[in-house]
Amino acid sequence: VRGGHSSYAVLSGAFLTIALLAIPMNGCGNHPLGTTRQTPARSPSARLAALTAATVARGTRVSAPSTTAVSTSLAAAATETPAAASTVAPASDEAVEAIPDVAEATATAEPELVQEQLPPRAAPVRVMIPRIGVNARVIPVGEAPDGSMDSPDNPVDVGWWDVGSRPGDQGSTVLGGHVDYAGYGAAVFWNLKLLRVGDQVTVVSADNSRWEFTVSEIDTYSYSDTTVLDRIFRRTDHQGLNLITCTGIFDPRSHNYDQRVVVYTTLTGT
Repeated sequence: VRGGHSSYAVLSGAFLTIALLAIPMNGCGNHPLGTTRQTPARSPSARLAALTAATVARGTRVSAPSTTAVSTSLAAAATETPAAASTVAPASDEAVEAIPDVAEATATAEPELVQEQLPPRAAPVRVMIPRIGVNARVIPVGEAPDGSMDSPDNPVDVGWWDVGSRPGDQGSTVLGGHVDYAGYGAAVFWNLKLLRVGDQVTVVSADNSRWEFTVSEIDTYSYSDTTVLDRIFRRTDHQGLNLITCTGIFDPRSHNYDQRVVVYTTLTGT
């Protein structure tokens, strides 16, 4: 018995020996079995009440016995012979240590939080810019062999840089179109440089969702300026749409303009 604590009850010459384990706990100085002082003899009913209190203190759930059950048990104990008296074996330290810690089991059982993976948004399929009369199909384009953004192979479509963000994503969706085209003349983004801050741009995605963007800034850069690439293609602190086309002086030898105009917009509605 841990701590040497035990309790014995003697009923009418018959020996009913009950060994109870006193489990140390907060405030055990007030526990019925937490002291070694001698206590006066008590009646069988009082001893049974003490046994119930000690059992509950160890964490075992017991039901309160009825008065009839108490009387029957006491009468049966009084008529038993010493040889027939039952003895309750003390619980071993191993059995006590095997009781799992409830708080630890609860903490272990908590499920791990798993972040839900959302499906990608639909690709853009159409762009509308009322101020300059654009209502054009959008097709995906990737990178050209030199690493730059590729462009559509016709003067009327707008290219979406499919390596980057989609409309509604955190980041910058980039659309590019020709300013003019050999054998055709003025192309889809011929008037892009005429846009002003506050103008509206609408993009429709393949799932028919609509994204409303508002022009926030228009800038012109040298074609060879690489310091602005991150701002145009890799900005991730907002939901934006960037429109690009050529401007400046045309070089017939390289078939290229020496500048680019970029219209920056911010998502303002869906």
